[in-house]
Amino acid sequence: MPRGLRLLVFVLGALVLALLVRHVGAHVLATDALGIGWYIVPMVLVYLPVYMLNALAWRTTMSSARRRPPYLRVLGYTVSGFALNYITPVVAVGGEAYRAAAITPWIGRRRAVASVASYYLLHALANVLIWLTALLVGLTVAPWPRPVQAAALLVALLLAGAVALVFHALRRGVFEALLGAGLRVPLLRRALRRAAGRRAAFARVDAHMAAFYGSSPARFFAALGLEYLARAVSMAEFWCIFLGMGLHAGYPQAFVLGALTSLVMNIVFFVPLELGAKEGALFVLAAALGLAAGVGLVTSLVSRVRELAWAAAGIALVPLLGRGADTRQPG
Repeated sequence: MPRGLRLLVFVLGALVLALLVRHVGAHVLATDALGIGWYIVPMVLVYLPVYMLNALAWRTTMSSARRRPPYLRVLGYTVSGFALNYITPVVAVGGEAYRAAAITPWIGRRRAVASVASYYLLHALANVLIWLTALLVGLTVAPWPRPVQAAALLVALLLAGAVALVFHALRRGVFEALLGAGLRVPLLRRALRRAAGRRAAFARVDAHMAAFYGSSPARFFAALGLEYLARAVSMAEFWCIFLGMGLHAGYPQAFVLGALTSLVMNIVFFVPLELGAKEGALFVLAAALGLAAGVGLVTSLVSRVRELAWAAAGIALVPLLGRGADTRQPG
């Protein structure tokens, strides 16, 4: 994305945020946010088991290597990788390159790149399954009118179809297929032209993924289950916020709110730091769940505390994790 357009999107996001704050009222937001009190602690700490599950799933993709990095190091690289993704402007890809470089001394460069790409696919697939689950749960707990219910059901069917296509393509090559499909779309062709010159790398990743899936389906589905569980646990963040605000809304509502917000954020991935987009999505989705007008906005603003806390922790870990890694040889 051109720098000027990126700046324009950022300014528009800031304007949306300012309008939402004005609509709800800064005093109301401050009162509700401060009322959360000590619930801010479990809201932040809930991501520790999330990252632990993420790390376990990622380490599972390295099962073909003779020697894998210790679990605690993988956990540290996971936290740092997500932190780098958070601070990378527009497209969150900085963390993937960092993770691949970090585990290369243990398993070699090719296996490292394949492992990170395989985990990225698992993470994306788990996200789609979470979105699908949220739409189905929303149909039962949310007071949606019939047109919204019909739209939600349609989106759920599309997501289910996407999951089926991914599983169908696992043995043949997912990444090369996605690249080939993208090159046929005029709007994507230019952006993917550079990637098209690296088909051999995509083929190696696909071979690793096919081997991982074909040699041990149980291990593949175990890793996918861990990723799904991690995403489900992460929704407890919104539940903690609900509890702190004294709302009569439970985990199902928190699950729907968090998952569908994630869906929207993946659609508008080009917005730097999700500024305005996340707040707007939560504002609309909270209202769709029958919650008060300001709940979504407060939830977004408080949630950024957790994002910043873990981003700071991840960045602080980068120099610490680098010590001693260079002395190991690829396995």
